[in-house]
Amino acid sequence: MALKVHLEIKAGENFSPRNEYVGSFDEAQLNILKEKFNTEGRVHFWSVSEELPYDEGYKAAMDGEASEKNPYAEHFWKHNEWWLGWDAYHESND
Repeated sequence: MALKVHLEIKAGENFSPRNEYVGSFDEAQLNILKEKFNTEGRVHFWSVSEELPYDEGYKAAMDGEASEKNPYAEHFWKHNEWWLGWDAYHESND
């Protein structure tokens, strides 16, 4: 399962949103992300939410991954949800 980390990067008076996807999240992961965006500004705000299987599949399709990359076992409900997201991307972008 993926976690979505939403960050607001502040540079001067401007704020830029960034989304990163991680497998787990703790203080060390936050520090890694802060370092990654250090050249753009400082992290002003962050939040973490669970990424839904549909959204994971949609993002995987956007990234060009094949449907065989579905990380969930076929008998698990998340497998179908992931595939629906993957398929929705292809139906709307082909």
